[in-house]
Amino acid sequence: MRASEIRTPHSALRNRDGFTIIEILLAIGILAIGITSVLFLFTMGTRSHQRALDRTRAAMLAETVANQLQTDFGPAYAVNNITNATHPDFPGYHYSVTFPPPLYGGTSYYRVSILVSWGDPNASDARNSQSYETVLQRKSF
Repeated sequence: MRASEIRTPHSALRNRDGFTIIEILLAIGILAIGITSVLFLFTMGTRSHQRALDRTRAAMLAETVANQLQTDFGPAYAVNNITNATHPDFPGYHYSVTFPPPLYGGTSYYRVSILVSWGDPNASDARNSQSYETVLQRKSF
């Protein structure tokens, strides 16, 4: 018998096919970490998408309010602040309009600040509100 044909018990165990329990547990652990990371990314992506939708709707509401103010902003329009108003096309959103002092000391151009809030109206969470500013010219008809 040749020396290469002699098998020892130690070399017989090494030639078996398959994985040890340690290798399986390590692979499951690595897989669990990977799946958890991917799920976390999906969750963060969903939150980011919702924030983007909220900010887009807020910008659309601010534009709608500014256009309505520009339409109504004639000589007879009383410059009054609007607080906690709603719009039927934007449920769940509230807006406030303030008119800081007129620009350049005249009464022709007005700076307008529109604060749009969504979610709980009593919460003062800065992430649930957005401020917009524009300048309106008073019509002279």
